[in-house]
Amino acid sequence: MKRIFCLIIIAFFVLNCFSQQNQNEKLIITPELEAENLTYKKEIENLNTLINEKQMEIERNKMNIDLLSSAIDYQNKILDSSGHWITLMAVFLTILAVILPFLTYLFGIKPSQDLLKKNKQLVEKLLVKREKDEVKECIAALDSQNITEKNRAAILINSYLNYKFTQKQINQMIKIAESENDNENIKQTINNILSINQSEQTEAYFINLMEKAQTSDFYYIIRFFLLKGINKYITEISKACEKDPQNLFNILVYLKSMSNTSVIELLNNEQIVQSCKEKLLAIKPVIDNVTSTVANIQETLFYKTINKMEEEQKKREEAEEKQQQQEKEQEKTLSYEEMAKMTGYKWVNNNVIDKKGKIVEQVSFVYTFIGGLQKLQTGVEFEEKIIPIEYIKKLS
Repeated sequence: MKRIFCLIIIAFFVLNCFSQQNQNEKLIITPELEAENLTYKKEIENLNTLINEKQMEIERNKMNIDLLSSAIDYQNKILDSSGHWITLMAVFLTILAVILPFLTYLFGIKPSQDLLKKNKQLVEKLLVKREKDEVKECIAALDSQNITEKNRAAILINSYLNYKFTQKQINQMIKIAESENDNENIKQTINNILSINQSEQTEAYFINLMEKAQTSDFYYIIRFFLLKGINKYITEISKACEKDPQNLFNILVYLKSMSNTSVIELLNNEQIVQSCKEKLLAIKPVIDNVTSTVANIQETLFYKTINKMEEEQKKREEAEEKQQQQEKEQEKTLSYEEMAKMTGYKWVNNNVIDKKGKIVEQVSFVYTFIGGLQKLQTGVEFEEKIIPIEYIKKLS
């Protein structure tokens, strides 16, 4: 491009000079100049042609640039309009993503939950009604005379231990249990239910059972008393123990299976200890079998009383044994004196002389005194027995 502009400038100056020379003076045109002039003209024409081509090329490039700019503008317009649509679509999708879970919950999940809740309530009502009907039928069957129905009802009603029986139903079962003498299974089934249902009627019922003190009832009696507080029924328990101290063993057996603490409390109660004091030593071995694993049981009033009674008994036995030994010693002394008289022996000059005047051989033996003290002594034999010398001396 620089060369083209330079050629244009040179041609311009040449033409200008040439025109001035034609105006001011007449030049002499030689063939060489004419040939050179033709050469310059051709070059100028070529330059003009080249310039025209370049101008046309520039025009084409401008047109291409305009077309390209138009295309770019069009594409930008399309992109701008597309961007708006994309933005709107994104906003729409965002709103839809937020609203859709709510709509799903509102029109799908919530109606299902409400339906399930209603169905659950309906099922629960049906189950409650079924339970009421079955319990009512069971109690009626327990009060019937049909043994098969009673046994079936006893098995079925055991599955309703957590059922909230009405006071009327409890009173019915108490009446059945009190009148049931032949079927112990029915009575124990009812006792099992009544023992976990607190009321004034059940309390009176179990107090009455404690007075009767039947071994098969103790488990349910103790469970009821324990739920209410075992210390509240000390009087009833002490009466049963006074009636038969063996009842204390039965009570402790079931009480230990439920509460070791209550075992300690019961054996620390003076009223309980006094109620069976006369036979404490007799029942101690069986009580030991129950309480051997209970911590600190030896510190209770029950065992302290027993230990004191054992010490007193031991002293009495030792005194009796001592008295018996004294009596035996007295009998032995009388026996030695009588035997010495029967021998007719005499003590003469440090020798024992028989009736014929012969010296009797003396022997040594161990003599046991009262209290176990032993001493080596000398005596004489007579009828396979040894008589101490001192008894022979007494006769001389």
